[in-house]
Amino acid sequence: MARNLSKREATVILDLEWRNQRIVSRAEVIRMMNADAKAADKLISSLRRKNWLEKIGPGKYLLIPADRGPEGVPDMNTLLLGSLVTFPYYFSYATANAFHNLTSQTRGEVFVACQTKLRPKLIRGFTFRFVHLVSAKFFGFKEADSFGVKVTMAEAEKAIVDSVDKPQYAGGIPELAGVIGRASRRYDWEKTISYALRMGSIALTQRLGYLIDRVGIEVSHDARNKLKKKIKKRSCAYLGPVRTWGHEGAFDREWQLIVNIPQQQITSEI
Repeated sequence: MARNLSKREATVILDLEWRNQRIVSRAEVIRMMNADAKAADKLISSLRRKNWLEKIGPGKYLLIPADRGPEGVPDMNTLLLGSLVTFPYYFSYATANAFHNLTSQTRGEVFVACQTKLRPKLIRGFTFRFVHLVSAKFFGFKEADSFGVKVTMAEAEKAIVDSVDKPQYAGGIPELAGVIGRASRRYDWEKTISYALRMGSIALTQRLGYLIDRVGIEVSHDARNKLKKKIKKRSCAYLGPVRTWGHEGAFDREWQLIVNIPQQQITSEI
């Protein structure tokens, strides 16, 4: 179908283009048209048929702008799509690890750290998972370029720390050990440790300390001691989730960690 516009449709599309607004809600369209809900729904339906709008959630639509050509070819940049759903946000976990070339695995999931609680969304065949973070953990990101589009991405050091904090979003502990191994000589480990301490999680510092030792990363005596000081007496934790790996494993006294994952599994990705 041609992307020709009626006068009322042009008013909405031109307004969105002028303000460089890529996401619009049903309620906004009602206000922009100064019309009732029925008329707005009819206009939205028409714009969807003409490839000007794409539904990305209940009452939420993505603008397919004029620069996408006469056919309205959707932009397949997954990071662009993820950046439009919520704000503030930043990409982290497996998504940021891949962006920083710390993993060779490709996934159909995109991980977005944010400060709102959102359910996963399926957009154009990709699952977007939104990880809610408290304010104290929402740091360590910067603007990055994704195929000519500016998005907000975790720094490599913060991506590692986030992944140690929530390994399930980074492919699990064996994959995480591989990520740390690839990052061993490329990034600032003093900065990584300072970020880990700022997160305020004892289990995170235990896992990070153990994995740093297991991979063989050299860190300063001072940084290592700062990690160890965060571990309180009897603050025993498991390396991997017990639902997956169970309760059995060797006890690492230095990091007060039950290593419930076989060593060959931990080192399989290093």
